[in-house]
Amino acid sequence: MKKLLSLLCSITIVLTACVSFQYNDTGKFHDTDGGFRKTRTTTEETTSKTTTQPIVTTPAPENNGGRNKPTNGGKQFTIAHWNDSEIPTLLAAFIGKADKISGSDSQEALRLISGEKTSTGADINFLRIDAYANDAQATIFNLLAGGEEIDMYATEADYIRNFTDNDNLSAYMYDLGFSDTSWKDAFPYVQTVGRNKDGSLKGISWNACPGGYAYRTDLAEKYLGVTSPQAMQEKVSNWDNMEQTATFLKTVSKGKITIAASIGGLSQAYTSGNGSFTEKGWQATFTDGYNLNALRFLELIKNWSSLGYVRPTQQWTNEWYKQGQEGTTMGYFVSTWGFDTILQNMLFSTMPTTPTTWNVVMGPRAFFWGGTWLCVNPKTDNAEDCHDFIEAISINETTMSEIAQYKGDFVNNKKVMSKTFVHPNSLGDQNWSPVLAEVAEKRIYYAYQYVSAEDAKVTSQFVQAVYDYAVGIYPDISDAYDSFIEKAKEIYSWQ
Repeated sequence: MKKLLSLLCSITIVLTACVSFQYNDTGKFHDTDGGFRKTRTTTEETTSKTTTQPIVTTPAPENNGGRNKPTNGGKQFTIAHWNDSEIPTLLAAFIGKADKISGSDSQEALRLISGEKTSTGADINFLRIDAYANDAQATIFNLLAGGEEIDMYATEADYIRNFTDNDNLSAYMYDLGFSDTSWKDAFPYVQTVGRNKDGSLKGISWNACPGGYAYRTDLAEKYLGVTSPQAMQEKVSNWDNMEQTATFLKTVSKGKITIAASIGGLSQAYTSGNGSFTEKGWQATFTDGYNLNALRFLELIKNWSSLGYVRPTQQWTNEWYKQGQEGTTMGYFVSTWGFDTILQNMLFSTMPTTPTTWNVVMGPRAFFWGGTWLCVNPKTDNAEDCHDFIEAISINETTMSEIAQYKGDFVNNKKVMSKTFVHPNSLGDQNWSPVLAEVAEKRIYYAYQYVSAEDAKVTSQFVQAVYDYAVGIYPDISDAYDSFIEKAKEIYSWQ
């Protein structure tokens, strides 16, 4: 702790990626009389990265190195996933029956693929894993280690590196006949999530999950005089503007309405999906001393909570949903899947309003939230089927357009999303796909070389520390951060 504090004054502020913003109520932190004191300054906190992330063309290793390589001849093509709302519908699209599915109707999709075969004659088989999150990760790992006949399997960004960094668990896309340029029309960040520590592509997704700030249009008009998404974006275009809007909103609503629904949602936007608040990841910034951007977020949330700009409400609770239902929050930070899951299906199920009361803008910072990546078992004996399935759902414009139209996914293809309207009625009459397509294409920066498989666990501990600090469990910012550091050391197995 003392060593970190002694380094703090000399630390160069770490620049984070995505949209440029300033937060005037932050400053330089230093140690005085054993505690943090803040020197009030105006600090440029991030730099703007508005150009497309460059394509990395790192092939698989030249020699085999003793690793398994995909083969052909298998009689059953099996894909494993922890729910039946995604893979069965993708398989239905794969065999040309996309127009027969309706949204995520898993039972209909399962009927459509029952008894079907691939072009090689292999039986199509979907394996549902009755586990979620880390349990799903462990289950898939055990199935692969036990020699289960699985050709492809689903992972999440939180733990995909546990698979892509292990050649015994994941095949190289190069070994299946792909190159990085195969996904020239994809959103760049989706590919970088699927890279291993050396930059080789080993995981791919058919969809993208860029996020934004979804807001109640009726409340925005009543309290802010805002009648268009463009005008709303100006109100929340950076953290300074959003704070000013929150202050005004509190005054005119007499404290009834917050600018954001939860601390968890704010953290999603602030971390830009990379989880660490910086380009170089959690571990790199820890070795340099205090992560100043993490400290800024701690203070921002403490200030916003004490001033009534956000409530310390946990996500996915009834209280969290009720804020949108009862009109006590202006908006939620959500990604593409959240528009139906949160705003339409759940929020409007118990209130006498309609989905036309919501629109979405990019907000103060670009981010992504969620998504599913597919990896190939290097021991697969259905390499051709794996190739054809991946090509169909993540490269072929026709099939991806069908997935967007009939399944309702925000697919990982810039050309398709430029012409496809994904459930436009879920956010009133706004065509929101171009808004988030720009976020996904130009503004999300994800540096695979700095990502650790344990980062998601560390971020979860940090968000909990933020919440505890906001509600007063930790009276001092240094106490909150020190507690978080100790938990991070345990996760990373630091001495």
